[in-house]
Amino acid sequence: MKVGIYFDNSGIADVDLTHPEKGNPGVGATQYLLASFPYYFSKHSPSAVECILYVPKAARLPLDVSVVKARDLAAAAEASHHDRCDVFICLPPGREADMAVFTTLECVQVPTVMWANNTPYARCLDAIHTSQHVKRLVCAGREGMDYLRDHAVFPKSTFIFNGIDVGLYAPRSRVARMPNTVVYLGSLVPIKGFHVLARAWPSIRHTLRDARLLVIGTGDLYQREVRLGKWGIAEESYESQIRSYLSGRDGEPDYGVKFLGRLGAEKIGVLQAASVGVVNPSGRSEICPVSALELQACGTPVVSTPKHGVADTVIDGETGLLGRGDRALRRNIIYLLTHPSVVDAYGTNALRFLRDNFSYQTVMDKWYTLLRSVVEGRPGQVEPVRHLWRNAKFLREASRLVKSRLNLPIPSMVEIGDLVRGRRLP
Repeated sequence: MKVGIYFDNSGIADVDLTHPEKGNPGVGATQYLLASFPYYFSKHSPSAVECILYVPKAARLPLDVSVVKARDLAAAAEASHHDRCDVFICLPPGREADMAVFTTLECVQVPTVMWANNTPYARCLDAIHTSQHVKRLVCAGREGMDYLRDHAVFPKSTFIFNGIDVGLYAPRSRVARMPNTVVYLGSLVPIKGFHVLARAWPSIRHTLRDARLLVIGTGDLYQREVRLGKWGIAEESYESQIRSYLSGRDGEPDYGVKFLGRLGAEKIGVLQAASVGVVNPSGRSEICPVSALELQACGTPVVSTPKHGVADTVIDGETGLLGRGDRALRRNIIYLLTHPSVVDAYGTNALRFLRDNFSYQTVMDKWYTLLRSVVEGRPGQVEPVRHLWRNAKFLREASRLVKSRLNLPIPSMVEIGDLVRGRRLP
C-alpha cells in the first residue's frame, strides 16, 4: 500500500524535523503530527506500506522518508496520482485557495482521507460530503467527530486519536516538582485561550503569593513571519490583551510570570517539574490537544474546560480537573497547587491512561485498518453516540435522526455556528 501525505511546511522550513522520535522541536502540534506520521506509520505498520511526504519545501524532514516537492495542496493531489498512491491524506482546506483540491480530486480520482485536528469550516464539510473521492473524514477525537453528527458529512466521519511516544516524556525517576508552579503549553493566539488563564492569574496570585506561571509557546508557532508585540510573545492585538492582565508596574511581565518562548525537547523537564499544566482553557476548536497529551505523559495533571477534545484527552477527577468559566479554572488550579499528593496520584493515572489509549502502536494500527478499508472500497460506518448530554450533543443527534428520517433541509449546528460567528474560509 502506497500512502501520500501533504504537509504544508512553507512557514517553518527552517525547523529541523529530521528526528521526530526526539519529540516536537518547537512547531505547532498539527505540523509535527503531519511530519512525523510517515515515520511512525512505517515503524508500526507492515513493511508493505510505503509513505510519500509531499511538501512545498523539501528540506530538514524525517530521515528515511520519501519526500516530493509540491507547491500546494492541489499539486500534491496531482503528484499522488502520478506516483500511483493508493490513498492520499491531507488536512481539510483551511483557506479559500486550497478549495481547488476538490476539483483536482475529481480529475485524478485518488481515494482521499482528510484528517481534522481542528473543526473544519462548514463550507469545507459540504465539499467533503459531496466529493466522490474523499472517502473519509478522520477526526482526531471522538468529541470532534460527534460535533458533526447532524451534518451530512457524518456518515463519512470517524475518529482516531493522535498518538504520543509516552516513553519520550515519562520521568525515569521521581521528579522534584517546582512548588506552586503552573505551566501553560500552546500557541499564543486567541483560539487557544491563553487570555482566559491570564485573566484568572491575578486572582490566583492573590491567594497564593508565591505562585509561578511558566508559558511555553508564542504567537508565531505556526507561521514564523508573524509580527509580534513588544513582549515578543503574540501579535500586538492579542498581546496587548495579555499585557493588561499580566503586566507589572514597569510594564514588563509581573513577578512570577515567565514566557519561555518556543521550546523543543528541552520543554520536557519543565513539564515534568510543574505542579499543574493548563491547555486551551477556552476549549475552542481543539479536537485532540497534543499539549494535554504531552503534559500528562510527563506525569503532570491538566486543568482546562470539559469541551471538545479536552474531554477526550483528560479524565476529570482522575488525570486532571475540568470546569467551566474563570472561577472553576481558578479553583481547580489552586486546589492542585495546595494538594501535592493529588497531583502525584493524577500524574500516575495519566501515564496509565495515555499508554492504554494514545500509544503510537495503538493509533497506527487503527490508521492501517482504516486505510485498508478505503483502498478496498469499503464504506464507512456511523459511530454510536456516547456522552449524549455533553456539550448539547443530544441536540445534534436529535437533528441527525429527524433529518435522516424526514429528509428535512435543516441546517446543521456547525453551519449555524459558522454563520453566527461569521466564520468563513480566509
